[in-house]
Amino acid sequence: VTEPAVFGILSEGQHFGIADMDDGIVLVPGSNVVTLVFTLGRTTKSSVVSDFIAGYIKAQPQQVTVVGNKRSSLDPVLGGVLERLQANMTFQPPPTEFVQKVNARVSPTGLNAKVTVYNPLPQPITMGNLDLAISLMDAPETTIFNLNSAQSQTAVPGTKLNPQETTVLYINLSIMGAQIGALSEIQALVEGAKEGNLLVLAKGPVTITIDPGFT
Repeated sequence: VTEPAVFGILSEGQHFGIADMDDGIVLVPGSNVVTLVFTLGRTTKSSVVSDFIAGYIKAQPQQVTVVGNKRSSLDPVLGGVLERLQANMTFQPPPTEFVQKVNARVSPTGLNAKVTVYNPLPQPITMGNLDLAISLMDAPETTIFNLNSAQSQTAVPGTKLNPQETTVLYINLSIMGAQIGALSEIQALVEGAKEGNLLVLAKGPVTITIDPGFT
């Protein structure tokens, strides 16, 4: 069947998008692999979309259900079969890290940081606020410093992240705004940095808007 096929996508029992097979359905005897193109849509439960997007960015596997409907196929025989389709799937996004790298410089007047972020989605993202607590990997409970874009002298909210590209965000904070942590942790950070790049843990809420309007 060469006509495009359209299916509904459910998560947590809520419709939140559609899946298209633009090239139609071509099946051969035995096992078949088909490609579906997901398009998110409006739902009465907005948390379904936001949870799905958050899971995608974190590369977490998610359970979705593909369901057929009267519009799934224009072919009268196949359409009758697909209308009753209900298939549970595990959606596995590709592994990625939203926050790729943090470069920070502390001076007597404040903290300047460059945060490299990656947009794994196929559409643009508009940044909202970014509030990260930076700690050493072996001491995640102790914060070295905070990066809160709401207190930055540079404007992070409103920055566009192009699809599947990295973007550098600049955050300039005062010493008070950076909330510099324990001196022992800072010394460990400095000593580790002398040997090259140091792996740290960045944890905190990040607000984003998926164009045209999912936040």
